[in-house]
Amino acid sequence: MKAKKEFDDALKGIVDTIGIGKNIERIKHSRSKPELNTITHNMLEKLGSAGRDFVAAYLSGAPITVRFHNDGDGSTGAIGVYNALQKLGERHTVGDRSVRWVMHKGVTYDMDALYSDSIYFSNYTGALKPLVCIIDFGTTLDSNPAIKASVEKCDIVWLDHHPIPEGFAGLGLQDYINPINYSGSADYTGGYLACTFAEVISGMESEDIKEASLISDVSRYADQSNMEAMEYATVLDFLTGLKDYTKYLDGPITPKYLIKLLSDKEKLDSIYRYAKEILSDSIEMGLKYGKKYIREDGVSVNVVDFGKIADKYSGYLLPGRYSSRLQSSIEKDGGNGSITVVTFNNYISIRLSKHMAESIDMLGIIERLKEESEFVESGGGHREACSIKIYSEGKREVLELLLRELHAKGSSR
Repeated sequence: MKAKKEFDDALKGIVDTIGIGKNIERIKHSRSKPELNTITHNMLEKLGSAGRDFVAAYLSGAPITVRFHNDGDGSTGAIGVYNALQKLGERHTVGDRSVRWVMHKGVTYDMDALYSDSIYFSNYTGALKPLVCIIDFGTTLDSNPAIKASVEKCDIVWLDHHPIPEGFAGLGLQDYINPINYSGSADYTGGYLACTFAEVISGMESEDIKEASLISDVSRYADQSNMEAMEYATVLDFLTGLKDYTKYLDGPITPKYLIKLLSDKEKLDSIYRYAKEILSDSIEMGLKYGKKYIREDGVSVNVVDFGKIADKYSGYLLPGRYSSRLQSSIEKDGGNGSITVVTFNNYISIRLSKHMAESIDMLGIIERLKEESEFVESGGGHREACSIKIYSEGKREVLELLLRELHAKGSSR
């Protein structure tokens, strides 16, 4: 016990030299994104505490797994944390540290993921527990079993921005951070949060990467005129959605190789143009072949079968990502508001214009659909962006119930 206390005290002394307190003070005086500063300031104490735990694990040599969601938002967050660790390693000459980077397809930290992490940690013995850092997952109740089972296996730093359902076990984690708990909203994206966390632990700013996270997640705080961030967001969305990315990257989809690509201006521009062209063509297809219902209040409900688009652009576009881009395109045409519903296999993806999200409780609708139909398996998301997983044989029934809830009556056109 005495040896452990001496180790803990020595490690705490080293962590204190990192300068997290100074980094926090500098962030307090930052003017880089004034509209988000209040939310950031509210989280700084918690970010500092989680940062000290993360840095302690890193410096002690405890193995770390960083899991990030497979989209532009999640990958920008991973890039921010990776750059922070690189800077820490150079500054404190800590040598190689065992950090595994995993692009996570899905929004649940399930038992399979925990098992995979446990195998990775299995050969480690040390004073501190291994650590898992989760960036931009959902806050689904399906993560509860793994969260509860992780207690004896590892510590978790969870950085997220999704609405929190009642009973979510992540709230019991010491280092669970979500801007929604600090007077923020889902528009303070997971990538922006993770980059702010990275800034807390290293002092390293990454403004264009942070901006790319906002653009990627269609945040109301995004600066669409920042073309460098727009390129980053588009290319990261493109790469993380591919089934086969090998012709674009020199290695796996990890921050190391993503950063290498983003630094290659010629290659970046080429992929950006290609991805932009595909996106433009696919949106045009959706507008052409989709069904549009006009509600009594003038709001348009646009229903698109993603099947034709997926056939043409197999290997790139994902239905959720496509839904967001299609909704943004429809919103630009103005009108009284819009709702986009995209169906594909056993998923239904829903996007709402911002002012519609204030009057329609989509998460409440999903809960009612679960009660009304045996074909709804699960569902969740944001107020403006959510999805429903269904049993494919019940697709027609669930879609009809959803359209009824959205008051999409009358003939389509």
